[in-house]
Amino acid sequence: MARAIYRVFAGATPPPRGTLHIIAANRHQVYTFHITIHAAPSPVESHNTIDLRGREYRPLRIVPGELSAPLSVTFDDCLDALARLPQMFCEPDGSVVWTSPPREDRWTVNGQLTDGAGHLHTVELKGTCPADQFDQLLAALGPPEAALVFQLMREGIFLDEAEFRRWASGP
Repeated sequence: MARAIYRVFAGATPPPRGTLHIIAANRHQVYTFHITIHAAPSPVESHNTIDLRGREYRPLRIVPGELSAPLSVTFDDCLDALARLPQMFCEPDGSVVWTSPPREDRWTVNGQLTDGAGHLHTVELKGTCPADQFDQLLAALGPPEAALVFQLMREGIFLDEAEFRRWASGP
């Protein structure tokens, strides 16, 4: 499958999920996170800005009952896609651990896929990884146009993908 190549410069909006991108100014951008990923309800509104770690973010206003829709991929298809990633270890119950390749800066992501009536309902992920590796994780969660929301577990708020990426790259 051919993938578009984008150049992303510091402060630019990230490319659509599932695309290969070249990070010019932030070549080694690393994300740190503990999140649960949900299918985005429709419509989603933003709250007023809040301060987290000295930066302003616009959390989403989501009522927990609005998060009942599954993601657009089946549990098994997502697990199969993740299992094809190098250094990814998957268990049939949905437990996953992904580690950096040898001779690279060390990083690890662990998580749990939750099945919901045959479809993937949520994905909990915790760890640290380069942005381009995170893109590969998201590509396994369905097509790039599938809207997602990211629940920050410690902070208890929801962010859209652009705000999440800004938060995960940290101050």
